[in-house]
Amino acid sequence: MNHHALKTVQPFYNDVEQYLKTFEVRANDRNYSVGDILTLQEFPYTGRELKKEVGYVLSHDDFPQGLKEGYVVLGLIDIPCTQDTDSIGHHSILPRERYISGLSK
Repeated sequence: MNHHALKTVQPFYNDVEQYLKTFEVRANDRNYSVGDILTLQEFPYTGRELKKEVGYVLSHDDFPQGLKEGYVVLGLIDIPCTQDTDSIGHHSILPRERYISGLSK
């Protein structure tokens, strides 16, 4: 699993945020894979960002008549989280990776 920080321009950033757009079309210059984590940063930079997991990768090899060579369509899914309670009862949301690593301790 790799982590990628990607610039995302409007209106596409808002569309992803509002679940109207559940995919990204990108040059495959980073060898994207299922399970990779994308940090979509609103561009021009505002400080807003979204984290998504790559749930599906469609490449030119899969669909040569519809996708230019060197490009991929990335299916975006929410990163599963769980709730955790600290010693005084405060709830927090933990990313799946931190939750799973906490189980192994």
